[in-house]
Amino acid sequence: MKYTYLMFGYLLLFTACTTLKDLQTVETVIPCVGSVGQTKGRVFSKEFQKIGEPRISQPIAVSLQSKAFSKTSYKAYQKYRGHLGKQVSIAYNDSLAVPPRFYELRITDLVGIKNVLNQESNNGLLHYLEDDRSLAMLTGISFVVINRQQQMLEEAQHLSLVQKDGHLVLQVENGMLNMEIDMKSLEVFDFETSGFCWQANKRNQPEIAVLTRNREGCPRGTEKTAAKLDETRQYLKL
Repeated sequence: MKYTYLMFGYLLLFTACTTLKDLQTVETVIPCVGSVGQTKGRVFSKEFQKIGEPRISQPIAVSLQSKAFSKTSYKAYQKYRGHLGKQVSIAYNDSLAVPPRFYELRITDLVGIKNVLNQESNNGLLHYLEDDRSLAMLTGISFVVINRQQQMLEEAQHLSLVQKDGHLVLQVENGMLNMEIDMKSLEVFDFETSGFCWQANKRNQPEIAVLTRNREGCPRGTEKTAAKLDETRQYLKL
């Protein structure tokens, strides 16, 4: 079963998401960073349709960056609030000496998440990705937070994507203290996905070679689709 989520109004991420045990019985209603699915729509009305998640065996590094609002990013935030039928909670104009800020959260260890996807525990998901080139991974979000979560984020020494009780969780480390981000409190107004490039492994089986942000082109020696690898192999045999 698949569910569609409107980015503006419904893409508020929970701390946990269902692991991909059966692609036909995904029951989670909210996707989180690390989820795999399809992007639909256009800017200010994007949708992310989730199909599942990888199982991860090691922490995946996540970065957090504070940024000043620009006209473009503030317009996206306004559109998001308008989609909820609410007024913006942050004022912005060009004359402000200190412009308001928002956060960008990204998976930075794309090599690590690529290695995870190629592990045997993710064979089911990998085969699904082979068959559908439209699928991508949710690797970044832009959001506003106005509560005690902000202090937690500001004081964080390290953030990572980890597996907990079979679910993906964003974990904040601050000294000896580990906490989970309450994603429900974040006002997510934009997101970023990464696509997949394929190569043949030592067993001549398709595997993910690299993840590319924003659907960039694949590097030389890799293919945008796993099926293209079969065509190349057949050509070399001639």
